[in-house]
Amino acid sequence: MIELTDDFLKLKPGTICYWPATLDHPVAGTWHITIPLEPFSADDEYEPATFRPGDGGPELVKTEISLDHIHLSATELTGLSQRTFTFPVNPEDGYIDGSIYLVASHCPVDVTASSSAKPPRTTSPPPSTPTSTSTPQAPSTSRTAQPT
Repeated sequence: MIELTDDFLKLKPGTICYWPATLDHPVAGTWHITIPLEPFSADDEYEPATFRPGDGGPELVKTEISLDHIHLSATELTGLSQRTFTFPVNPEDGYIDGSIYLVASHCPVDVTASSSAKPPRTTSPPPSTPTSTSTPQAPSTSRTAQPT
């Protein structure tokens, strides 16, 4: 198992989207969150023992945390504002299907809690909705999220 300390978990702005409950797909009625990490160094990106914080190289590991099938009690971003959610770990019902891609494989990520701040006020529309090759329709809600 690869364990990353907080030194490696430098979060960058990510995305969050809700897949409508009317969608004829297994993701229907759930949220998806992608959180890119700041790159970190390695002598060999396939050898975790060489991983170290910073961008000094010689190789840079670029990855993100992907959280899928998140069941929340809201279908709009405003319903998530200033709330904290708790989750069990896999394999208990209600867990978040999380992973991070390292050393050419998906490594599991357990999320036990998630908090959200009040969304910033904006007069511009949200960024374009992402597309997906496995889902024929775009999500109903998509927004860039800032780490807190």
